[in-house]
Amino acid sequence: MPSSSANSATRTANPIRILSVLATAILALCAYNTFNAFVEGEREQAMAATLPEGAAAMDAEETADSLVVKVPPSWLVVMLGSSAGVSLLGLFIALVFGKTRPGQLLALILSCVPGAVSWAGWSLWQDLDTVSVSKVGEIPAPWTFFIQLGLTTALILSPPLVLALYLRASILDRYMARGFALPAGLCFGGFLAIWIVIDLTDNGTTFFYADNGLSQLGVYYLVQLPQMVLLVLPVTLLLSLLYTLGRMSRSNEIISMLGAGKSLFTVTRPLLVTGLFCSLACLALNYQWAPKAEARRQAILEELHDRRGKETAGKNERNRYAARGWMYRNSHNHRTWVVGGVPADLVKGEMRYVAVWWQDESGRIFRTYKAASAKWNHLTREWTLTDCKTYDYDPFGTAQMNRFPKLIVRDWEETPWHILSSSYNAEYLGVPELTTYVRTNSMLPANKLSPYRTTWHFSWAEPFRCLFIVLMATPLGIVHSRRGVLGGVAAAIGILFGLIFLDGVFLELGKTGDLAPWLGAWAPNLILFLVGLGLFYMRSENKELPKISFKKWLARK
Repeated sequence: MPSSSANSATRTANPIRILSVLATAILALCAYNTFNAFVEGEREQAMAATLPEGAAAMDAEETADSLVVKVPPSWLVVMLGSSAGVSLLGLFIALVFGKTRPGQLLALILSCVPGAVSWAGWSLWQDLDTVSVSKVGEIPAPWTFFIQLGLTTALILSPPLVLALYLRASILDRYMARGFALPAGLCFGGFLAIWIVIDLTDNGTTFFYADNGLSQLGVYYLVQLPQMVLLVLPVTLLLSLLYTLGRMSRSNEIISMLGAGKSLFTVTRPLLVTGLFCSLACLALNYQWAPKAEARRQAILEELHDRRGKETAGKNERNRYAARGWMYRNSHNHRTWVVGGVPADLVKGEMRYVAVWWQDESGRIFRTYKAASAKWNHLTREWTLTDCKTYDYDPFGTAQMNRFPKLIVRDWEETPWHILSSSYNAEYLGVPELTTYVRTNSMLPANKLSPYRTTWHFSWAEPFRCLFIVLMATPLGIVHSRRGVLGGVAAAIGILFGLIFLDGVFLELGKTGDLAPWLGAWAPNLILFLVGLGLFYMRSENKELPKISFKKWLARK
């Protein structure tokens, strides 16, 4: 008969092998793409060196604005290649020694550590030189970048830590963790599958009929995954926890554990640790990725729609500037801006369908700009208008039109931040953007900044809901009869809906300034924590949980 430790190692072998395969494939793909970008950059530099001095300068000026990704340095290529090689070694160990505890842990370390190092190196190279620079005219907050880097790196390194804790845990802890993991995984996968099917019903034709649309399908769902995880994970924890504890209660397993002298905290410790881990993982996702998911989703769909509608583009050029967009009035310089489309990343993307009306001191419009796109260079503080038309009006209103394939304007004080910050929706901003907004607009009245400050605090408070839901659902799931199971499920679901209601109430109070921003964001969590702590204490003391009987209440009436 094999030992329990051998059985435990065998159960975790296949997931670790799958994770090793994914890590190796991702790192190999990143190394390959980075190497190609490095070779292409070296080729372009070599070609530029062979051109005459004037032609090289002109070519560099034409291509500088079109570069979306910087040419990677040689050290980054070597690091990614080495990481892919180390991850491949981890895959080999997982395949050969995957059924032993040391082999599993070593394979997971060799798969995740190179990924974390590669992510940190890539992020530092890509963003370190710009975190202290005003990229769109804002006041930067460099510390937010390092917090994001630390959270993401910790998230990548978490699988080896989780496996180490699991392998060192007692038999009881591993049994509880395994009993909870299967229904949680099935529930989470079911929610994601339902979401994908519903979304494909709405947007599937956009991908199927667009050029190269299927290649964008994976990216489309990948950018939305953090948002969906943040939405689905609390409900998944609640339902799977109630199912697991209810099943163990009906088979008298929980009673046997408690009767053997184990405390309620000892029995449910793996579940509480799982809730804490899920909260920290959601914190890493909610810091930047989840709030930006909707904007990136819309950007991908609009790009695919633009590909399909190229043949009809320009037929209604006059109306495209007022169809939707942002309006900004610069009273000091007498310029009015209307922007039709804004990219998810203002640093790398361009504002589309831009119109600028310039007035004199008397209010007469003497010049108008209409451009297909506009991009601001934070280094030279210049605006580049592409496919631009200018209209100069004489005192009688007669216009003279000029067309420019590319027009560079050097004397405008406006920045993308000035133009667009007044229209930012706080719910779609991550912690770095919210911090920057509050710092840049610190001179605004408190009631104007309350929505952004409340959302900033809520970005930190929302992920910890996973832990508090586990704390609340654990005593409700431990029952001694079938009727008790149904009552616990009903109570937990009722508390969840009450939490959603409290979220809306307290967040609105915080955004309107009637409550302090931190209190409006954290109050629902505090209520959930106190309720869960009280229920957990009563169950640990073997006291009867409070019940609400509508039948008795009506009988009293």
